[in-house]
Amino acid sequence: MLRFDEFLNHGGRHLFEITMDEMPELQGIQGLRQGIKLACRVATAPARKGSTWCRIVEQLAARDGSCVYKQVAANTYRVVCTIPQRSEIIESPRAASP
Repeated sequence: MLRFDEFLNHGGRHLFEITMDEMPELQGIQGLRQGIKLACRVATAPARKGSTWCRIVEQLAARDGSCVYKQVAANTYRVVCTIPQRSEIIESPRAASP
């Protein structure tokens, strides 16, 4: 896994572990024991505006990120976040036209 700043800059995957108090919106969602994928959108960021998890989701939303949430204990979720990787395009220099 990449460091968070590298993840934001280059894309890839990053693993988090959060608790229900960081994203109470997860309460009552079916399928969390198997894992569910949610696209990150600023409008659907956690209700606790200004919280650390809210800021992370907003950063992911700005980069078309998504998260797979999986409940691993009564109040704990493992979250694998993905940002599409940037493809570095290297253009070869063009010859000057005659």
